[in-house]
Amino acid sequence: MNGNLLLLTFMQGRTLSLLPFPVWVIAPIPGFVALMILAVGKWNEAAFDKICKIRLQRARDLEKKKDELLFLKCTNMIRAKQFYLNGKYSLEELAEDVQSNKSYISKAINTQAGMTYPQYLNKLRVEYALTLMKKDPHMPLSDVALLSGFSHQSAFSDSFKKNVGVSPRSYLDSVMYLRDATVFVDSEPQIVECPSMMKVEEQPNLSRFS
Repeated sequence: MNGNLLLLTFMQGRTLSLLPFPVWVIAPIPGFVALMILAVGKWNEAAFDKICKIRLQRARDLEKKKDELLFLKCTNMIRAKQFYLNGKYSLEELAEDVQSNKSYISKAINTQAGMTYPQYLNKLRVEYALTLMKKDPHMPLSDVALLSGFSHQSAFSDSFKKNVGVSPRSYLDSVMYLRDATVFVDSEPQIVECPSMMKVEEQPNLSRFS
């Protein structure tokens, strides 16, 4: 009786579908046999859960790999064509250029770069602005912003400070200071000799005029 109740309880559980044979058609059996069937069912359940976890991890790894490849494809395209210099280059245009979906691209940039698509473009524009400022520190900041793909100097200043840590003006001042210091160090000092530094034999003999 106890075996039948245990089997009935077991048959009502979710492990029933995991058994390799239809236990629900088995005639009333002793209690220990029901316990063995229950143990086999639990073992099958644990194995099934493990398989599910393995497959889930593989799916996540595959998704991550797809994001990496798509991000590299987009980055190479943007850098090679310098699309970031176009202030109106949209996510839709990028999706069309790399033949992908804009939702996939946005997700790939977010997971790989940790930022949105506009933020990533601004980061590339700031990198380009840094090369311009190092090459010509006297270039007006408004021209640097425009040539780097920013539509407004305020947007350029905000993105620059966010990515570099200082304002464009502060950065230019540091570049100019380092350049002036380098010129000073590299130049050879000109020593002007005064009479007190001349050798004794080279000093004029003025005794005959006394």
